[in-house]
Amino acid sequence: MGVAMATITLKNNFMKKIYLIFSIFILLACSSTKQIQYNTSDCTLDDKISGNEKLLDAKPYIKGSGGWTIIENDTCKIRVSSGADGFTKRYHNKKNGIIKLLNYNKNTLKINSSNFYYSIGNLNIGNEYFYNDKGEVIQTIDHNRYDKYPICYKDIIKIATKKMGKNYYIHALSRDSLNINNGLKYIWHVSMSDSISKFPTVISKYYKIDAKTGEILKQGFARQI
Repeated sequence: MGVAMATITLKNNFMKKIYLIFSIFILLACSSTKQIQYNTSDCTLDDKISGNEKLLDAKPYIKGSGGWTIIENDTCKIRVSSGADGFTKRYHNKKNGIIKLLNYNKNTLKINSSNFYYSIGNLNIGNEYFYNDKGEVIQTIDHNRYDKYPICYKDIIKIATKKMGKNYYIHALSRDSLNINNGLKYIWHVSMSDSISKFPTVISKYYKIDAKTGEILKQGFARQI
């Protein structure tokens, strides 16, 4: 009876070890194919404008018939310019690097459109809105497109900057796509320039980064002399 119980115990221990090894194998297999997670919440943007912003009070900014005026402090820089089509108010938040553009009708000074972009790389972000003469949204353009570009643009900047180092700065950042193995893959295109080289020698490099995994799919550089 004791031998039989010992045999059963050994079999049970053996099966437990087999199950444990199998479980570890499954976990490793899953983790190896798991997509890298990035913080999309860093790109969260309140792209709505206030009621006061729907009508331009031009008096503090505009003098005479044209030109532009700048108001600046430690946290923001505001520029209002006039043109043939109307007025444009550019609000640059120095803390987060986000620029808000508001376009107004030349005659009524009512809002025509609003959009945002990130100052590093001049990237359109958030939603772009178009308004009627009542200040109601009549058209929306989604510039984030998280279904195709789930990695936050700030994470893409970190990837490229880490790769190139502090001597390079980003001068262009855009959403793009590549045809790989007869399939369309959405990518971020990042262009960087050397900040220490002097004219007329300029070194620039670009990266094409997978918009879902953060993998660098293609890169290249050009030296201009």
